[in-house]
Amino acid sequence: MSGWASDERVWEQLITELPNATVQHIPASADEQTIEHTLQTLDQPIIIAWSMGAMRALDYVATHQVKALIVIAGSLSFKDLWPEHIVQKMKADLQSSPETLLDEFQQNCFSKNENEARDNYQKIFSSESISSCFSPTELQQGLDYLTRFHLPKEKLSLLCPTLWIHGTEDRIIPIKSLELPESIQLNKIENCGHIPQFTEAKKVAQQINIFLAAL
Repeated sequence: MSGWASDERVWEQLITELPNATVQHIPASADEQTIEHTLQTLDQPIIIAWSMGAMRALDYVATHQVKALIVIAGSLSFKDLWPEHIVQKMKADLQSSPETLLDEFQQNCFSKNENEARDNYQKIFSSESISSCFSPTELQQGLDYLTRFHLPKEKLSLLCPTLWIHGTEDRIIPIKSLELPESIQLNKIENCGHIPQFTEAKKVAQQINIFLAAL
């Protein structure tokens, strides 16, 4: 499951490192019925979800059974990270200057050490192409969801086996903001920003394989 203002291309590097995986992509903008229908057609699905997609996945596994969940750069309560006035400004910018907003968002997805990866990402996801692929309404609905989402950490410990992967230099969801229960395995990727599956695909794949082998 991908995140806000992105699509299945954000997974290409990781999928290359997981050659035996059968992949079904679900966009973060998918409605609940689509998510449920897609996952229920799979036998013992393992969800790998990033950013806003991770929050959608956490919502899903709170009421449905899956074999395992792998969260990449997620949060249990995004509304606690971004004040309301910032979200409202983003909504206004989506109407007046969407390319500028999306470019700033992409810049913040990478650490100061990830310039090359950032440039490669922006070649794939130019702000112009994103604004043509996603309507302002769709992107605003995503922001609305993020401001509503909240999952108590006590509830997380009762869900399926979960691996949480997070970059130590994530500027969108700082790792210091995480308050995970002790039962959740948190794997840190040093000097990494908000998109580990893109910038550190080999390391992420290795962590996923170790986690799944232990199930």
